[in-house]
Amino acid sequence: MPDKIISAVKKALVASEPKNYGRIQIISLDLRMETTLCLIVCNEAKQLVSCINSFKGLFSKIVIIDTGSTDNTKTIAGNLGANVFSYKWQNDFSKARNYALSKVESDWALIVDADDRITKKNKEALKNKLKNIKKNTLIVSCPYLYFSNDKKLGQQGYRIR
Repeated sequence: MPDKIISAVKKALVASEPKNYGRIQIISLDLRMETTLCLIVCNEAKQLVSCINSFKGLFSKIVIIDTGSTDNTKTIAGNLGANVFSYKWQNDFSKARNYALSKVESDWALIVDADDRITKKNKEALKNKLKNIKKNTLIVSCPYLYFSNDKKLGQQGYRIR
């Protein structure tokens, strides 16, 4: 953990411009936690833009794990600013998820499906929750609602970790 903190401070120092006031030097540090939106996809070209756009502004990075797309999913993901990694599907979602998390370099990651969307109201709520997370928090649980044609079909919990 100390190496991670030292790395963050060095990164902030390089990115900030010191202000000199005689013998006093002020360096402003931006040590906000970084967040990553993460998707594991295969042939999701039709869904990807809408999904990522709905989460735009919440996450500082996007990681896409492609498990063998034959359409232009990877190109679209790259054009949306995502870091795209290929992963050979092994019929085990947990292995793919663990691979995805190994590619995340931020403090927090939210893994969603390409057909997931976040409403404006919930986007604001999640943004506020992310701003107020304490450093020693391990998991944030949020409700996950299923809809079809604006009709609620069910609810399940999900986690940001």
